Formats: sequence, C-alpha cells, structure tokens
Amino acid sequence: MKNLLICISMLLLIAGLNSSLTAQPQYYNSSTTGSGNSFPFNVAAGKDVQLIFLPGEFSQPTPAPAGNIVSISFIVNSTIGPATYTTFTIQMGQSTSTFFNGTSFYTGSLTSVYNHASVTLSGATGTWMTITLDTPFPYDPTQSLIMDIGQCGATGTIGSGSMSYTFTTTNTRNWSAGGCPFAYYGANSEIYNMGISLTTSGSPVCVTIAATSITATTASLNGTVNANGSSTTVTFDYGLTTAYGTTVAGVPATVTGNSVTSVTAAITNLTPNTLYHFRINGTNVGGISNGMDLTFTSGIPVNITVGGTVTGTACYNATNTITVAGNPPTFTVQSGDSVEMIAGVTILYMPGTTVQSGGYMWGYIAPAGPYCLAPSMPSMDSTENELPRSIELSPFKIYPNPTTGNFILELKSEVPTDKIIVAVYGMWEEKVLSEVLIGERKHEFSLSDRPAGVYFIHVISGNMSETSKIIKH
Repeated sequence: MKNLLICISMLLLIAGLNSSLTAQPQYYNSSTTGSGNSFPFNVAAGKDVQLIFLPGEFSQPTPAPAGNIVSISFIVNSTIGPATYTTFTIQMGQSTSTFFNGTSFYTGSLTSVYNHASVTLSGATGTWMTITLDTPFPYDPTQSLIMDIGQCGATGTIGSGSMSYTFTTTNTRNWSAGGCPFAYYGANSEIYNMGISLTTSGSPVCVTIAATSITATTASLNGTVNANGSSTTVTFDYGLTTAYGTTVAGVPATVTGNSVTSVTAAITNLTPNTLYHFRINGTNVGGISNGMDLTFTSGIPVNITVGGTVTGTACYNATNTITVAGNPPTFTVQSGDSVEMIAGVTILYMPGTTVQSGGYMWGYIAPAGPYCLAPSMPSMDSTENELPRSIELSPFKIYPNPTTGNFILELKSEVPTDKIIVAVYGMWEEKVLSEVLIGERKHEFSLSDRPAGVYFIHVISGNMSETSKIIKH
C-alpha cells in the first residue's frame, strides 16, 4: 500500500509539471471572463503577443508590492487544451512607457523567464491558468511591466481556447503576423485579465533606471533596490559591452528594509560619444540580483586635438573646435581609409595633416549637430583637379533592390579588392552598419533588423568613392 501511494503521488506530481495550475494568483488586474482572444494559445502555426501592464495595475485584492515574480496567471475565457506547444517562451521587462507605439514590436530590454522546447498546457473556462516561471523576475510596481509570450507551433485541443481581456484606451497589445520567426503585424487596446504571484523575501529586487547628468566624460547611473528585509550591498556594473568590466559602489552602498530605495553612482573618465552598458546589482544573505541592462551614450567634447594615423573609418567631433595634427604633430589618412570631422565652430588643419592618394577626409561645421552621424556625402563635379571616377557606370551593383532584408554588394572586375570600406546610412543620416572587406568581390549584408525605407550605401576602394541608394520594403 505504501508503494502504491508513492506511485500515485509521483503520477500527480508529473501531471502537475506538464499542465497548468488553477489557483488564484496573489495579485491580479481582473478576474472576470469578459471577452476572449485566442492569441497566442489557440494558433496551430504559432503566435507571439506583447502586453504592457501599467504601474500599479495588479491591484486586486491589494496592490502588488515589489518582489520577484515566480508565476503568471491568465483567466481562461474558453477552454484551452490540453495542447502541446513547441518553443514556448516568456520574456519580461520594465519601462516607464505606458503604451506601445503601434508600428513595431517593443524593442526595449527583455529578460527570458520561461523557455521550453515543448510544454503541455490546459485550462477550463472561468479558471486561472498559471505558468510557473523558470527564472523569477524582479518586479517594481512603480514601472510598467512588459510581457512577451510566444510559441512556434501547437497540437492537441486548441479549437476555441482563448484568454479573457478588457479594453483600454491606448495600445497595450502587440501581436505577430504568424509563427516563428515572429514579424510584427499590429496593435490594439486589449489587455489580458492576468495575475502575478511573487516572493517578497530572500534576494533583493533590483531595477535599473536610465542614466542622467550625461556629459562627454561623466554620467550618473541610477536604479532602485528593495532589500527584502535583509541588509543589501548595492553596486553598479558598466562598460562597453554586457560583459561590463567596471564595478562601482552605489550611493547608498547599503540598503535595508522592505521598501523601494533609489540608488545612484557618479562615474567619470568616460570616452566621449561612446555607447555604454550598465546595470544595478544587489547582494544579501538571500542571494544576488542583477537589474536589467540599459545603455547610454556619453556626450560630445567641447574641444579635441587629433593626431596619428587613421585605420579604417573614423569620425571626430567637438561642439567647439577640432585641432588636426596638433598633438602628435601629424595626422595621416591612408589609402582606402576615411575620416569625418564635425565641429560646432572651427576645424583647424595644422601643417602636419596628410591625406594619401585614395584616402578620404571630409570636415564640416554643424553648430547644432548631428555629431558623428553621417550626412549625405558631398557631391563631386568633374573637374581637372579631382580623381577620375565613372559617372555613367557605377563600380558596384546591389541586388535585390528593392529588398525585404538581405542584399548583395558585388564589385565590378576593375575595382581593386585589397581593402573595401562599406557604410550604410539611413534617411535620418544615421550610420546603421559598416564593414571593412578584404579580398572580397561579393558580400551579403542584412537590413532585416531595420525599418522599411530608403538607405544609402557608401563604398570606398582605393581612389574610388561611390554612393548608391537601396530601398527596403
């Protein structure tokens, strides 16, 4: 009999692991069945949805406090499953935004909290269908909560299964056009009737907040920490990648209690006009928590002096004056390399400035910027003082054009391939990608992660410099 009971218990445990739970969550926005929507659960080919829940929205039966979300729950409008889903994923993030833009998926920082190659879910009409997360998510009730829920294929009973929702007044839901890979289709004002359960003890809850007081060489990093009742040591990581590399103490360096505490850190000696990653961290007896990764770009210097030799492509900028070949007293642009100089007031080219044959240097004054973005390249009228170039025949071809994502750049036989510098710019003069090709006559590029529009491709090879247009649908 004892063995039989153990066997039955194990079977019940296995069944619980392969199906959803039905208990009411700790905090929810609504428990009514209302209207129903089948996305993403009732689509055999796969579907992705993004939902945004406003600060304090999980207010029933009492407002949700800061804590670590361990599960999410949906009110089932029409029976779901049992259905088996492939590549079922849930991602979460937080933001100060209160609605989606209505033109594309949310692209802010999201953390993977659930990722199963295969999972079976089910839920009866009017009950809660709960999914326990693989990784708890630190929740700050003062910010909006973003959920991204997707699946790449479904089998089983998926006929009329749907989730309950309520209408809002702004875009609170995005969805995909089809299955994996997901492509944005549209947005509307539906918000699902959902709940969360969380823990408010143990490891701290850390939330990274946008950097402020940014200059060319300094910035203030910001975040919040809920110590969850245990003395918590707070630090910030920052660096040029998500590997960070530098850690500084927060102010305050120690947080206690069970409320959300603001923390900051002033950092110095930054490289001007450079993208930095950062996050907040908390450590106590319950464990270590890391806030989500955020980025900022350091500011533009007032005055700079440049020297040495340019390799590849480079851009120098200052809101006042750039002094070229001042220290060291030489500045050289080699054949096949290119440089831009953008100053708010003055560019001083000292006697040691040299541009070798086939090199490219362009300097201009832009009092209001933009800085180290790439305005359209200056046109070149044919005169006896300029390097010869073909106006009738481009030295390269681009195809397909228009493109839906990838395109190929193919150089003609007369173009040397020792070193090719390629840069692609958007309509707003921003550089979207660049690459140096060595010995290649044909190379594939991708604009798949860029919005539809017109782009300009600038190619430099030896004494050849040419710009062409491509359209992405």
